[in-house]
Amino acid sequence: MFIRVCLENITKAVGGGCFCTSFNNFSAFFCGWMLDVEVPSFGLLHFLCNVSGVVRTDVASSGGGKERNGYAGAMVDSVKFRRAQQMALAAVAFQRVLIPGYRFFPTKRNVNSWKLDKEIRRSLMKLVERRREGSSIINETQYRQGPKDLLGLMIQASNSSKDVTVHDIVEECKSFFFAGKQTTSNLLTWTTVLLAMHPHWQVQAREEVLRVCGSRDIPTKDDVVKLKTLTMIVNESLRLYPPTIATIRRSKADVELGGYKIPRGTELLIPILALHHDQSIWGHDANEFNPRRFSNGVARAAKHHVAFIPFGLGVRTCIGQNLAILQAKLTLAIILQRFSFRLATSYQHAPTVLMLLYPQHGAPIIFERLPNP
Repeated sequence: MFIRVCLENITKAVGGGCFCTSFNNFSAFFCGWMLDVEVPSFGLLHFLCNVSGVVRTDVASSGGGKERNGYAGAMVDSVKFRRAQQMALAAVAFQRVLIPGYRFFPTKRNVNSWKLDKEIRRSLMKLVERRREGSSIINETQYRQGPKDLLGLMIQASNSSKDVTVHDIVEECKSFFFAGKQTTSNLLTWTTVLLAMHPHWQVQAREEVLRVCGSRDIPTKDDVVKLKTLTMIVNESLRLYPPTIATIRRSKADVELGGYKIPRGTELLIPILALHHDQSIWGHDANEFNPRRFSNGVARAAKHHVAFIPFGLGVRTCIGQNLAILQAKLTLAIILQRFSFRLATSYQHAPTVLMLLYPQHGAPIIFERLPNP
């Protein structure tokens, strides 16, 4: 119920144009960075991870003006830092042999993880309560005219439903900040690597961006919708290297699927990566980079209309799907406007899973600034 209420509010907010401010702020920031800084060969993953956090933080807890740059901004930075430490511990745990019950023992690593979890929860609780207090001292009309970021929308949802608790809001904030940042940076990294591997697609994408957006104009959300070739490329990147390689669903009732009887409460593993590489669904070139397969849309790209599920499917579809795609297209459009790029000789293609799908040895990319027209 909580997810549904939030989705409805967010849809209304985005439809009303409130997201446009955050989008344009990010456009101006990123374009300014690209214009002012010389870009040598560097590991792309770390940089794009920082870039992907800009919009996520702005949309999730902007608060408008002073709050974003003051207490809330410092709190969010602190939470993100602790969560990065927690993810590093989790990645180590994933590589170890699972011993039932081991996670309950007070080992040094477990104690560290518990401590980080408490600190993150405490910080987010303070952030939520501070926003609640701020919204309670102004009247309803003023509040509706104020910033409608994700946190504000969730608090509004909690005010209209007694079933939504502070705990629910905190958990949703954690998902939005942490899952969104890492997955989007991985999408940008893999797409850039693929374009560096296939220069002819890079050229086609750049020609389209220059035709739609111009050589130096900051792309707008209206421009991004017109970038059909770039959309195909992003979709193909998500197919080949989905940030989340699998998802788990639990059956709520006894059901029969494909001739198999699934009892209520059974957990089903959905192997997204395997599904996206299945030759019986995607054809003999399932393991090859071919954005043209999406030329007629996602539903017609494969033999089954729901074979493409990088963000999940149904009522549990990722809440940040549209924001992630918009952010990725914007970032790629700005890069293509200003740079050509190729893989460094030190690049080693070795996708690996550390909770998400990463390039094991990083993504060293050589950027060359394009001459001014």
